[in-house]
Amino acid sequence: MITPYKRLSVLSVAMGISLLLAQTGYAETSQPVPKGLTLNDALAQAYLKNPDLEAIRAELRSVDENYVQAMAGFKPTLNGVADYTSTSDEAVHTDPKTLALAVTQPLYNGGSTVAGVDQADNTIKAERAKLGVTEQQVLLDAVTAYMNLYRDQDIVQLNLNNEKVLTGRLEEAKERFQLGDVTKTDVSQAQSRLDKATADRVTSEGTMQQSRATFERVIGLPPEGLQKPVLTTKFPPTEDDAVAQALLKNPSIALTKYSEDAVKANTRALEGGNLPQIALTGSVGKVYTPTDSSVLSEENAKTIELTATIPLYAGGSTLSKIRQSKQTENQLRMQAQSAEHVVREAVIQAWEGLAAAQAESGALQSQIDAAKLALEGVQVEMNTGTRTTLDLLDAQQEYLTAQVSYVSAERDRIVASYSLLSALGNLTAEDMKLNVELYNPVKNFQNLQGLAFGGPFHGDK
Repeated sequence: MITPYKRLSVLSVAMGISLLLAQTGYAETSQPVPKGLTLNDALAQAYLKNPDLEAIRAELRSVDENYVQAMAGFKPTLNGVADYTSTSDEAVHTDPKTLALAVTQPLYNGGSTVAGVDQADNTIKAERAKLGVTEQQVLLDAVTAYMNLYRDQDIVQLNLNNEKVLTGRLEEAKERFQLGDVTKTDVSQAQSRLDKATADRVTSEGTMQQSRATFERVIGLPPEGLQKPVLTTKFPPTEDDAVAQALLKNPSIALTKYSEDAVKANTRALEGGNLPQIALTGSVGKVYTPTDSSVLSEENAKTIELTATIPLYAGGSTLSKIRQSKQTENQLRMQAQSAEHVVREAVIQAWEGLAAAQAESGALQSQIDAAKLALEGVQVEMNTGTRTTLDLLDAQQEYLTAQVSYVSAERDRIVASYSLLSALGNLTAEDMKLNVELYNPVKNFQNLQGLAFGGPFHGDK
C-alpha cells in the first residue's frame, strides 16, 4: 500500500526530474532559429551603415583634395586685369584705362611645391590608415555588442528556467510542510531562493534591454534570432608570430608613420619659404588714354616679366613655423614608437586573454556536467530523507551559477578572438569576407588625380 507520504515522494521525484529536464534542456531549446541574424550579417550591416565609419570615409575624401591643391603650385595662374586711373593737375586731366590678361608661371619656390605634394600624399595615406583603424574599431564594437546581447539573452533564459524550477521547489516544500515532513524553515528557504531568482531575472532583463539598445546603435538593426558564431579564421602559430604580423599590418602603426612623414614634408615646405622665389609673368591687353580732342587713343600692351623675390626678413614668423614643425616631427616620432608598443601589448593581451577564456570555458563546461549530476543526486537523496531542502536549493544554485559563468566565458572567448584579429590588423570586411561591396579608399583620389592633371572629374562618395 502506498501511503500519502510515499505518494508525495514519488510525485516529488517526478516533479523534480521533470523540472530538472526542463532546465537542463535549455541548451537545446535556446538554440537560435537558423534564419536569424548571424554575426557576419551584423558586421556587414555595421560596415555599410555605421555613421562613424561613414564620417571617416567623408573625411578621407576631403583630405584627398589636398593633392589637387598641392599640385596647383606647379601650374600657371591666369588673371583678368582691369585698371582705371584718374589724375589731374592745373593743366592736364587724364583718365587712362587698362584691360589685360596676365599669366604667371612659378619657376622656383625653394622646393616648397614639391614638398607640399609630398606632404599631401603622406597625409592622404595617413588618413587611409585612420580609416582602417576606424573600420576595425567599428567591427569590434559590433562583435562586442552582438555577443553582449547574445550572452544576456541566454542569462535571461537561464534565470527564467531557474525561477520556474524554484517555483516548483516552493510548492513541493509547502506540500511537505502540510504533511509534517519539513518545517516552516524549509518553506521560508524555498521562498527566499525564489524571490532571489525573481530579482535576478528582473535584473538580467534590464541588462538585456541595455545591450539591445547598444546593439541597435552600433549595428543599426533590431536583433532577431541571434546565433552563436563559429570563428574559422586561423591565427599565427605562436604569440611571437602574431606580434610580428601585427607590427607589419596593424593600421595604427601606418597611421603614425605617414603622419610623421607628412610633417617632415611640411618642414621642408616651410624651409623653402626662406629661399628665392622665381616666377615668369606675361600679360596682353589694351590701354585706353584720352587725347586733347577728348578721343580715346587705343594701344596694345604686351609685357613679359621675370621676377625673383629673395626673402630677407619676415618678423621671425617663418623661422618660428619651421621650429614648430620640427617639434611636431619629434612628437610624431615618439608616437610612432609608442604605437608599436601599444600594438605589441594589444596582441599579447588578446592572445593571453583568448587562451585564458578557452581554458575557462572548458573548465566551466566540466563544472556544469558535475553540478548537473550533483543536483540529480541531491534530488534523489532528499526524497529518501538523507538530504534537506537547503541542500537541494544549494545544488540548484551551483548548477545555475555554473551555467551563467559558462555563458559569460563563451562571450569572453569569442570577443577575445575578434580582439586578437583586430590587433593583428585582420578585422576588416575584406579579411572577414563579409557579403558587402567593399569601399575603395583610393577611387576618389584616382579621380582627383585626373583633375589635377587637367582631366575630367567623376565624383565619388
